[in-house]
This record gives sequence, C-alpha cells and structure tokens, in this order.
Amino acid sequence: APAAPAPRDGAPRSTSQLMGAAPARLLATLGEPTLRREEGGASVWLYAAGGCHLDIVLYPTPSGPRVAHVQARAGGIAQRSEASCLRDLTAQRRTPPPSAAPVELGA
Repeated sequence: APAAPAPRDGAPRSTSQLMGAAPARLLATLGEPTLRREEGGASVWLYAAGGCHLDIVLYPTPSGPRVAHVQARAGGIAQRSEASCLRDLTAQRRTPPPSAAPVELGA
C-alpha cells in the first residue's frame, strides 16, 4: 500500500513514509545526517535533534540506494512519539544552527 502523504509542512509523520526513498529525498526532507557510515554494502545515516535519533539504512538497488530500514528512538529518558521526533528533525533541517554553516577550505 502506498504511504500516506506527508503533512503540508513537508515533515513525514511516520518512518514508513521514508521507506524506499532515495538519498536525494532524505537530504531534501531532513538535510545532511549527523553521521554517515558504510557497513558492508549498506549506508547508515544517523540524524539527531531534540532528544531524538533517527537511524536510516540504505541498500543498493538497480535504481540506486534506497531506504530499507528506518528507526526513530528517544535519545534520553523522555518518551517521544515517532511523529514528534520526525517533526523535530525536519524543523532542524529548516533552521540549521549557525555552527552548521558550510566551511570553505582553501579560501
């Protein structure tokens, strides 16, 4: 079954809406991950904001890397819903902290 459409602000309401997504869609929705690592043939992206962590695993497919696993979890002792974690992560994407400004090397 197709995933429900994302809310008007562009934030997905559940991790299932990210399944099958290409890297470009993740970057457009969530921005650059906090951490990227290669694990076997998979690429693992970690996002963190507001006490939430989002783990995304992309596997190669004939049409390029696609999201095969997504897990949202609280980063501390507070209980957080998946929707509130995704909202925090997408809000962070729209308003990155000043320290996240790109640094040009050799300028």
